[in-house]
Amino acid sequence: MFFLLILLFIADFCLACPFSSSFLSNVQAIISSPNKRLSVEAKELLWKFRFSLTDDQRAVTKFLRCVNWNDVTESKQALELLDEWGPITLADALELLSSAFTHEGVRAYAVKQLHTADLEEIGNYLLQLVQALRYEQTVPSFLSESVETMGNKTCGPARHAHSQNKSKKRPRLSFLTAPLHFCASVLPLLFFPRLQLPDHACLRIHEPY
Repeated sequence: MFFLLILLFIADFCLACPFSSSFLSNVQAIISSPNKRLSVEAKELLWKFRFSLTDDQRAVTKFLRCVNWNDVTESKQALELLDEWGPITLADALELLSSAFTHEGVRAYAVKQLHTADLEEIGNYLLQLVQALRYEQTVPSFLSESVETMGNKTCGPARHAHSQNKSKKRPRLSFLTAPLHFCASVLPLLFFPRLQLPDHACLRIHEPY
């Protein structure tokens, strides 16, 4: 009889254990789900398993969505845990620069991840990075400085080719020069008025387009 009670106790403990297979499968389901809105229960579960998530590259955005960023202690723990995370995808880094993530520590982490990506691949997302500047709390920031640097690197060859073409006489296309320069200079300020970027920075960022 005593032995049977011991077995029942062990069974109940295993079912209630936070590391049981049912809990782990629930965590994996949350991470794999395309739904970015997390329920209160999902947030609590991810936070409980936070130390086991660092080995999963896909989990970083869901984990950061479960953090209560108004809680100083919880925010500090989350940022410390980010340092232990492996490399994340460029798509996840761009998501961390969206309006859903305004904490400066998270955005700085995303920019750091961008610097590990291939420069040519970054060039394909330069417009999205410029748009992400709208969600910066302060300017200049890690993102604004990085966008300017990346813009210079990716636009360098195009700018050189443009200067070469300018030296050649092409009268039939000359009427396009003024409108193009106007759009390159003014449109960024229309979309991001509070950034007040200098004209030369806007031109560097937008020249490929």
